[in-house]
Amino acid sequence: MAEQQPSHEAVLEQLRQKHGYIAYCVTPADPSKPAEVQNKLLAFRTPSQEEYEDWQEGMKKGRMGPVFRTLCLRTRVLPEQEEQLVKVFEAWPGLPARLADEITDLGGADIEVNVKKG
Repeated sequence: MAEQQPSHEAVLEQLRQKHGYIAYCVTPADPSKPAEVQNKLLAFRTPSQEEYEDWQEGMKKGRMGPVFRTLCLRTRVLPEQEEQLVKVFEAWPGLPARLADEITDLGGADIEVNVKKG
């Protein structure tokens, strides 16, 4: 994911206090993309059980792109970003897949898992 900008640190701290673990990225300053989608903080919370199960069901149906985008839109922690996220996903079509992977990992981020044979 993109490196975090110092200007975003205060916002990230507030989001962590409110939501606990979060997944986030900052979109790159890429001159080939529209200015409105550059250097944007995107942040997501842990999905609820229902959101996680909806994501799993959607994955079984085969069209993963819409499922990834839906999970990102449902778990965003900056509500005013819905339209912005749609534009970001148009600019970087693969981003929802990477974000969805990180978002679904949040559900067990604070749990250590040990596996032992026998």
